[in-house]
Amino acid sequence: MKLQILLFFLIINISCSYLPPTRKETLSKSNFQWKTDSTKHYIFYYEQYTITPNYVDSTKLYYERGFNELLNYLGVSSNDKKYNVFLVSTNERMELLVGRKTNGAAHPDDGTFYTLLNQNKITFDKHEACHVIASSEWGRGNEAWISEGLAVGSNGAWWSYELHSLAKYLHQKDKLVPIKELIRNFHSYNNLITYPESGSFIIYIKERYGLKFIKSLYKEGAIAIENQLNKSISIIESEWLNEIKKYDSAKILYEEKVIKYGANL
Repeated sequence: MKLQILLFFLIINISCSYLPPTRKETLSKSNFQWKTDSTKHYIFYYEQYTITPNYVDSTKLYYERGFNELLNYLGVSSNDKKYNVFLVSTNERMELLVGRKTNGAAHPDDGTFYTLLNQNKITFDKHEACHVIASSEWGRGNEAWISEGLAVGSNGAWWSYELHSLAKYLHQKDKLVPIKELIRNFHSYNNLITYPESGSFIIYIKERYGLKFIKSLYKEGAIAIENQLNKSISIIESEWLNEIKKYDSAKILYEEKVIKYGANL
């Protein structure tokens, strides 16, 4: 069976203050029995009775092929580290393992992340891998909106929609969160809006002001905008909104998709 990647992040509820278990803590849990496999850059852990080997093989190919793309996205010339990937078969098993229902979670400091994978629900992409690689190369992100925006931006899309086009759609629907509020209270709003919005905003800043500034923003937080660009956040927000107006949102059916999968904007 061909493996299909569904970018339907319906249950992203990991707050910026929450960290899932470390690799060592996870391996110590007696109610999980892990088999291992590996590639050059990843060690994969999965429960052999719930995830079939062909899915693991497809996952290995996906992450290894995308590794250099992530390094290029982050401006990293080389990386010989290995990261830990736990493949979990159901939301219930994920909750038992990390403490919350979610399709993915990362412990960046530990180089460990978790992703949901089964024949009915395959939601992995570069998002969690971006978190752990960025952390190992740049250190811990200072603010949630930057870390999540960077991770969303690594895919260039959200629910298969190009980020700037989707941001325009959300703007037309009057759904965007004001950027100052996004910075202050990222996890207080609907993640089906804040994640693609922050992704589009970070990609705009990266394209306009460069990767070097993105690194500063990641380490210092939003204060870097005024300190280094000598511009207010409101001005950068206006620039971004003007940029996304150039994109086509006519064929986006995001709200219909969201409702179909049991959620709301």
